[in-house]
Amino acid sequence: MHRTSLRLMVVAGIFLGGIGAMWSLSAETVSFSSDCDSVWHEYVVRGDSMRPLLVHNEVIRVDLNYYHCHQPRVGEVVVLLHPHREAPLVKVVYAVEGDTLHFTPTEQSGIYHLQINNTSAEASGEPFVLTAADRKKIQAYIDAYAGVVPADYMLILGLNQGRSLDSTEYGLYHYASLVGKVDIAL
Repeated sequence: MHRTSLRLMVVAGIFLGGIGAMWSLSAETVSFSSDCDSVWHEYVVRGDSMRPLLVHNEVIRVDLNYYHCHQPRVGEVVVLLHPHREAPLVKVVYAVEGDTLHFTPTEQSGIYHLQINNTSAEASGEPFVLTAADRKKIQAYIDAYAGVVPADYMLILGLNQGRSLDSTEYGLYHYASLVGKVDIAL
């Protein structure tokens, strides 16, 4: 299916039925004349996977059209489709196509630092660390693609380590899973 078609179906789903328990949708929509003009919706954050940046019950603005005309970039806060649930996710893009991924062991047995482009990834100012079990999904992509994020895929992570449904649970996400860009700067 063409990416734009998928997005239009997602937007239609949001307009018609709301989204599940993780988000609430406001009625505010900005009119638009092309796929590149902004279409804003407000969502209410449910959960604490993005603490301290976003907190439970915080209202965020999301541009539903942003990714019709732009590729995702590292550091953007995005709303994307959950692979197995109706409720979407809000996460940070940590790596995009062409970026390199690997793990380095820490001094603590069975704990690894996530490295992106040979730089230690951080969440809320702390190195992003994973147990051997938690890194399995990402490691599968590293092994399959020689450590390079494949075309049209991204690594997404929550900021609250160990309390987030993200690439550590579901592997890399396809760009087609993007719903929109959150209006916030890291």
